[in-house]
Amino acid sequence: MVLPEFQSNANGLSGSAANTTNVSWAAVSVGTVTVALHAVLALPRAFLAGVLTAKADRDGDDWVWSKTFPLAGVEGELRGNLDGAVLNLEMYVDGLRNQEQLNHFLWFTGTHQSGSGNWTLYAPEVDRGAVLTIDWTRASGTDKTLTFTNVTADVDEHGDIIEYELKGTAASFLIHDAKDSQGSSRAFEVKWDVEDGSGSMRLEDEVLCWDTIENGQVDIACP
Repeated sequence: MVLPEFQSNANGLSGSAANTTNVSWAAVSVGTVTVALHAVLALPRAFLAGVLTAKADRDGDDWVWSKTFPLAGVEGELRGNLDGAVLNLEMYVDGLRNQEQLNHFLWFTGTHQSGSGNWTLYAPEVDRGAVLTIDWTRASGTDKTLTFTNVTADVDEHGDIIEYELKGTAASFLIHDAKDSQGSSRAFEVKWDVEDGSGSMRLEDEVLCWDTIENGQVDIACP
């Protein structure tokens, strides 16, 4: 995973005190990664929504939703069951994908309860192994986390993490690069107050900060 690079002077300023470079840089970093994640997850989310439009049937303890998508040439089957307070989901796909015939391929699974859950995505091109996990917690609208972890085996990106967190008015965005081009792990983090707009971003030991919305979110020396 490629992390952003930035330079600051001894006071933690990107330039003059009137600049808003730091908050702009942070917004672009968070926005770019968020858009990329939405793009990666667009297909499985749309597929899940499409399958759920079908009528559910019972198969033993499972509820089963099946739907064929003629234009895409694939069929989806979603199986779900309750184990106490835990909802378990499995999505299977049949059809042609990039010239490869998928036969009841397990595309993703989910395990969810009232305050937490997990999705695991699989890919046929990596010997049908897991490639991504998505973990979430939600205690309230202002106390929640969302964590994406690359679990693809035998790649440098294995162990890379992207995490969003909100605790009260304190929001954060973290990228953990498990193995950079030099073979080392690195982290990039953005923190901000969702009410007053002040915040900071950190790359290893280097930190850049900005002021509140009321003060124009200008670059400031970090506390």
